[in-house]
Amino acid sequence: MTLLCKNLYVSIDLYQLNRLKSYSSSPEALSAAARITPGEAIDPNGVAKVVVSANPEFEKDDLVVGLISWGEYELVKGGAMIRRLDPMRFPLSYLLEF
Repeated sequence: MTLLCKNLYVSIDLYQLNRLKSYSSSPEALSAAARITPGEAIDPNGVAKVVVSANPEFEKDDLVVGLISWGEYELVKGGAMIRRLDPMRFPLSYLLEF
């Protein structure tokens, strides 16, 4: 099942820097996440709003949080690491970690 989401916020996590390096003084940093090659999309945590849903678990205008790509819109396919978000009166930018 697929969702089309409008990305509202994406995180810029420090570990992404290690994913861009070919060498790091911390071997654990490189083994924690796959290396990114030039031109490849970065998959940060983000907050998005559902624009169109073909998934019964999500409705139009639901807020979601999870791994999304950098860009204005995200096509989220089944099995993606996202979940519905309840903002609890916090600014959306505070809710990037899940």
